[in-house]
Amino acid sequence: MRYKVFVLAFLIFLITTVFSQTSLVIYQQNMGVLSFDKEVDLKKGLNFVPLDEVVGNISYNNLFILSTSGNLIKEIVYPSLGIWIEAKEDCRDVLKIYLIVPNIRWSADHMFLIDGDRVRFNTRVAIQNSSEVNFQRVKISLLSGSLNMAGGDEYRVFTKMAPATEEEYTLSLPTAESVQGYKIFDIPGEWSISKGTIKLIPLIDTWVKDPVKRYVLGYGGNMRNAYILWNVENKREKGLGVPIPSGKLSIFAIDNGKVVFLGSTNIQDIPEGEKIEVVQGLDFDITADRKVLEEKKRVEGKYEITERTVAITIKNAKKEKVVVEVWEYISGGEIEIKSSNFNYEKIDKNNFRFYVGIDSQKSSVLNYVCTIKNLK
Repeated sequence: MRYKVFVLAFLIFLITTVFSQTSLVIYQQNMGVLSFDKEVDLKKGLNFVPLDEVVGNISYNNLFILSTSGNLIKEIVYPSLGIWIEAKEDCRDVLKIYLIVPNIRWSADHMFLIDGDRVRFNTRVAIQNSSEVNFQRVKISLLSGSLNMAGGDEYRVFTKMAPATEEEYTLSLPTAESVQGYKIFDIPGEWSISKGTIKLIPLIDTWVKDPVKRYVLGYGGNMRNAYILWNVENKREKGLGVPIPSGKLSIFAIDNGKVVFLGSTNIQDIPEGEKIEVVQGLDFDITADRKVLEEKKRVEGKYEITERTVAITIKNAKKEKVVVEVWEYISGGEIEIKSSNFNYEKIDKNNFRFYVGIDSQKSSVLNYVCTIKNLK
């Protein structure tokens, strides 16, 4: 076969290789894309270029090679990797090499630290390399967004760390770039990740401005104790303003110098400009007793009308005044609040929120009357 003649030619002339811009894009769901440039000096005619730098168990359908000088790649030799490339003249070509590497993934872990009325938000990324490849001095990017994959698989990614001084309110915050509807975060510097290892990389560390602490009665259907909820605006002027990757969020509070773990939850991807809602847990200083005082039914034409009178007594054992949100779900067809001694808003057809102010170590009673209109 005439290709063998060119193997000898390859041994005679030198093919010079220069590597640059080696990058690794890592996805949450067990894959990465390694890409690099390889500069080669070609002679006119057919040349053999080995790909010794492609190591590990790379499947043939996960390897892609492109010429940037318009030279024709005649064959990709597999599994002893190399290419036969035909050059129109003596030239230097830059080959673009792309490898899809399975068994490398990343995940995000978040910390929500409550210190009185202040909140510190911290995120770190864990990169787990279970592949057969040792990555040396690569630029790492993490991608956020779902990809369409054959077989129904979905993949994701993330960061660019901005240095901050001690005087800055934001300690460390990444910047994100939009690429075809996805968010790309470039981690600064070059990284080496050996196979079988885990690399932990800080992503976000910031004090959040103006966090909102809420007391909610009826969260999850619980009408005995109020839940504490925190709302944080994902905006630059509030100390954030970056896409927040999905992951586990652990909640801590500082109490008299001690750090107390309050539990954990999972959050989904949170775009810039959206709110982050964190459930801290039950507040045993705010308790309630709900009673239906009266319920009357009447018929009007083809409708049955139920008029219901409800009283909810809420006790505040705290040493400060609070406003409690009372979440009421009222089942039925057409709901109308006829009267209420506290302000309220209608969230949707069946959900209402009442806002009850309660003085320190006092009680307040929410009284409301509603009508429920159903077809007979």
